Amino acid sequence: MATGGQALNRPTLPAGYRFSPNNDDLIVYYLKRKVLGQQLPADIIPTTDVYASSPNKLPLGGEPNEWFFFSTRSKDDDVIELDGGYYAIDPEGAGPITWEGKTVGYVKTLNFYKGNSPDGKETEWMVEEFRVNPEFVPVNNDDRSTQEKIENLVACKISRVQPEPEWDFNLQIHEFILFCLHIVCRNISMASGGQALNVPVLVPGYRFIPTDDELIVYYLKRKIMGQQLPCDVIPTIDVYASNPDKLPLGGEANEWFFFSTRSKDDDVIVLDGGYYAIDPEGAGPITWEGKTVGYVKTLNFYKGSSPDGKETEWMVEELRVNPEFVPVDNDDRSTQEKIENLVACRVSRVQPETEWYEYFDEEIEKEAKRGKFEIPASLLEE
Repeated sequence: MATGGQALNRPTLPAGYRFSPNNDDLIVYYLKRKVLGQQLPADIIPTTDVYASSPNKLPLGGEPNEWFFFSTRSKDDDVIELDGGYYAIDPEGAGPITWEGKTVGYVKTLNFYKGNSPDGKETEWMVEEFRVNPEFVPVNNDDRSTQEKIENLVACKISRVQPEPEWDFNLQIHEFILFCLHIVCRNISMASGGQALNVPVLVPGYRFIPTDDELIVYYLKRKIMGQQLPCDVIPTIDVYASNPDKLPLGGEANEWFFFSTRSKDDDVIVLDGGYYAIDPEGAGPITWEGKTVGYVKTLNFYKGSSPDGKETEWMVEELRVNPEFVPVDNDDRSTQEKIENLVACRVSRVQPETEWYEYFDEEIEKEAKRGKFEIPASLLEE
């Protein structure tokens, strides 16, 4: 999180929790209260003029790809010129924000381009600007100060996302394969797994988004040793007993966490209607403070029979602890068995990558429909 040169007062929360507010969180718990001069849940959002400089010159700090600021509202112009580039409004990134059936605010999206408008090159930088709905803020008619804040004060989410390149039909095949790679953004939350979990009372905007090393150091290792966990937020279930869409996931997240029995060492785990297959590129060590504290392997879920199944959106990242990281007596067989068999799993829903030749076929058909060239009807039918 960025401080913007300001001394921010961050709340103390269990390991794995980070500031990742929903749009309505930003409006209801932060921007509205800032406008009214009320106490904020956490002093975590600095104030700066987001549009005074290029996004890479903002006081971002840290290593996330998402930062939050209070700022003066942008102009209503479609383009905001800056030194070395400009912001342009994305018409598809605008809309109302609702909370408990009420429209509490509005969002508009601006993408940053290098060069001169309108021929600049799109960059990875994006601003989502949130303003409060005036009808959602109780204010007296003679309170001009608050009315000006309603009009001019906004909350901004600065993001770094890989822009999608435009289709160039003249790309060579090896360039085209790289072009087909796309970025997957995951919304992260918690699953209850049907168990009565002792979830901490959270500051609005904070969610359970643990890194791999946090899962190993603060949760899996302590679970194995029977120690107190930072919070009881990870249920225990056999992840590999059923298809992923039948797990007790709950909520609307795209990522859930479980303790589970370790998967078999087989390359394929056959289930009813599908199977998990190991992704060799998704394996590796997990380090913390210069030490290898665990290992991760990734399994993708396929529908159908191996090896000809169709890849789905489901994926499991299985994290196990490094035995050398857990102090255990030689005669403590119970703990040794947990080291061997107990794992932490991150179950995710991600869009599988389109095979390059499938994308190629789609683009050929699009070009044909635009009248660029003709494809025999017999081929289109196939």
